[in-house]
Amino acid sequence: MPWPVPGQVSQTPIREALARAEASGLVVRQPLRGYQVAPLLPPEEFEQLVEMRLLIELYCAAKACNRADDRVLDFLERQHAVMRDSPKGSTSRDYRDYLRADIAFHETIAAAGGNRFLQAALVVMSTHAH
Repeated sequence: MPWPVPGQVSQTPIREALARAEASGLVVRQPLRGYQVAPLLPPEEFEQLVEMRLLIELYCAAKACNRADDRVLDFLERQHAVMRDSPKGSTSRDYRDYLRADIAFHETIAAAGGNRFLQAALVVMSTHAH
């Protein structure tokens, strides 16, 4: 499907997408100016993000161990294999397959844990961590 021609997309989906990006901390709204890409987290906040992610992911993993079926375990094994076998180069293209598999791996564990609120929190944290 080709990209829409300017003027063919209503402002509502654009506004909603920007609101979601703002809620995730990816963009910052500037009054009377529009949106701007959010700055990177300072080191101390990034450390706090990692600390929170560790707490939540360990809990989700423990819950997932009791709930996951063979289908989930097979998917996790496939994603782990992709991460293990992905190129380890310095470009974003080299890192792309690893990153996609890593995100899918962690989101699957969170979903298998069965708590949608923790799952949503991990999605937001993952955005900043990556």
